Amino acid sequence: MATFTLESEWGTSTVNTYTKYETSTSPAISTLSGGGTSDILASPAISTTAFNGKKIMVGIDVKSGFSDVASTLTIELSHDGVNFTGTFATLSSDITPNVTGLKMALADFTSTDVPYFRVVANASGLTWGNSGTLTFFYLLPPA
Repeated sequence: MATFTLESEWGTSTVNTYTKYETSTSPAISTLSGGGTSDILASPAISTTAFNGKKIMVGIDVKSGFSDVASTLTIELSHDGVNFTGTFATLSSDITPNVTGLKMALADFTSTDVPYFRVVANASGLTWGNSGTLTFFYLLPPA
């Protein structure tokens, strides 16, 4: 089991008065060097300067389904944007990765003050196949 961090810039769009940040679609794990069926996908680092003390909507959009397992959606923290903790918070215990579409959760940073975090799919490394694809996203509330 390996953790693959998406090498993607965060694209932006506006949803009502919120700013939505989203990665490009992940490659299928089978196309990654050393990719296996129980690998973990992580978003690029997210600077939390504007998030501390708030609740933030985060999630994934499954573009092509993975296997039917109870895969998790979690948050990890970092002091430098490179080295991350293990799971800080589990946002969903089953993102139904075999079903395409949006999977959203509320990340609570009301008592957290950290410079970086990332969203992680399949943190427990379940065997979810290697052909699925997804995007990560989060919404920044209006100032």
